[in-house]
Amino acid sequence: MALTVEEALTLKAFRDAKLISGEKGLKNEITWVNILEILDDLEHLQKGEFLITTAYGLEEKDAIYLEKIVKTLSSKQLSAIAIQTGYYVKNIPQRLKELSKNEGLPLIELPHHASFSDITKAILERLTPKESDLFEFSEKINRELTDVLLKQIGIQGIARTLYKLTRHPVRIFNSWYQPIAWAGTEPSPFTVEREFLHLKKKKVWETLNHVSKPVEVPGLPDKKLPDQLIIPIRSRGEIHGYISMLKNETEFGQKDVFALNHASSLCALELTKKQNRLKSKIKLINNFIERTIDGNISKEYLKQNTDFFGFSDVKKCCCLVIEVENKQDFDKLYRITTLVELTLKSKNKKVLCGVYKDKIVCIISVEKSNMEKILNLVTHTKEELMKYFSHLHIDFGLGDCYSDLSQLYKSYHEAIKVLNFNKKNKGAKKLYYKNLGIFRLLMEIDANILNDFYKDTLLPIIQYDKTHSMNLAKTLEVFLATNNLKKTADVLFLHRHTVRYRLNKIKKLTGLDPFNQEDQKTLYIALLISDFVHKTSDVD
Repeated sequence: MALTVEEALTLKAFRDAKLISGEKGLKNEITWVNILEILDDLEHLQKGEFLITTAYGLEEKDAIYLEKIVKTLSSKQLSAIAIQTGYYVKNIPQRLKELSKNEGLPLIELPHHASFSDITKAILERLTPKESDLFEFSEKINRELTDVLLKQIGIQGIARTLYKLTRHPVRIFNSWYQPIAWAGTEPSPFTVEREFLHLKKKKVWETLNHVSKPVEVPGLPDKKLPDQLIIPIRSRGEIHGYISMLKNETEFGQKDVFALNHASSLCALELTKKQNRLKSKIKLINNFIERTIDGNISKEYLKQNTDFFGFSDVKKCCCLVIEVENKQDFDKLYRITTLVELTLKSKNKKVLCGVYKDKIVCIISVEKSNMEKILNLVTHTKEELMKYFSHLHIDFGLGDCYSDLSQLYKSYHEAIKVLNFNKKNKGAKKLYYKNLGIFRLLMEIDANILNDFYKDTLLPIIQYDKTHSMNLAKTLEVFLATNNLKKTADVLFLHRHTVRYRLNKIKKLTGLDPFNQEDQKTLYIALLISDFVHKTSDVD
């Protein structure tokens, strides 16, 4: 049964509503009702939908953003948009009224006391009168989820409400598919891990990130996880998480889809608020990390901030630095930072993560100087990142632990040295500063001094190899490792006399005797310097 916007405004549910602009579109036909808390993810709206919103954050938007919203709604051929004032919007922006008028898109102002469930029920009853059961459920889900919002029960309250209304177990995940709330069943970390890998393998993960409606997903092959309905939680075009409803003895129906759609909108609002608070906290952490690393801190500042961040009882800590390619992409760097913090805190509650000089910097508390435990934790964190960002090159550097936060800059610079070492030595995967061995010493020596030492020792051998197509450098490397003519010959598939001839040639070129114990030390250090300084480029 067709219902126009003009006819809808005569319904009792709209008695205190006002048509603000867009009179030319009053004859638009309504096909369905859609509710969004935030006007962000508009690409999935359908022709003829009557959009109801609280327009969270709308008053902060500029004229360009408002024009984009109206153009999108008009291109989607929505029947009308109704904005509730009094919660998040005090007054509908004048520019929005002008744009709606120009596009012929009816703009309706709903009063503070207007009930979304009453409006939805009134419209849907006129569209499909026979489905009164669905309308009653729609009213109930709207009423109870709105109650969750007003009582500020949060994400866990949404999960419990969904489970109570549908009797299907519910799980709510963050954007990394880690459970943050549930009702009816407690997620097993092992099962969730297998489930996530299963979703990626079946390409369902990609599908979920491009839809806004619930998707039915087959369970795991061993039946330990039943079929489920999953809907992404979107806000401003960004995925904040997922809601999963598990199948039990009852099949999924239209009510379940309806409930998930409404819950997703409410979760988007809650998680957006949480993300905004988190971003504010990260700004404070970034400032603290910057001043700590720069050494620009007083005892008073240190005490005040360690108390604020819960680090006052930390005896020792170390610094982890993570470098990500395409680091100019701040949103991606922010997302990776949140995942790093979540992963580290799963095993160690005393962690601060922020961004400093386009790198992720983490301050990690160390209990009883147990760096082995920290190394295992960092390795686990690296593995977690690879699950989501296997297409990116991400490198880790970990400095040593120190007993005073004012000395943390030392750990930071040690971590940076690990990153620099891995850059210079492509393929190297060093993680912990103390595991750099003798290279820790080489990194402290001026590059010009190392370069001069290299020229005086190994360079003549390298140049001879290039000119005569020989391999004296490799012969020297193997001989110093074995200190045995026969073993060297066996490794290089050469005759012993050939090896001896090459070693004598090295003595003539450098004045250093490979058979002399003192000269062996010099030649060995020269090889190390070659690996360290000249791994990717030659010295003239």
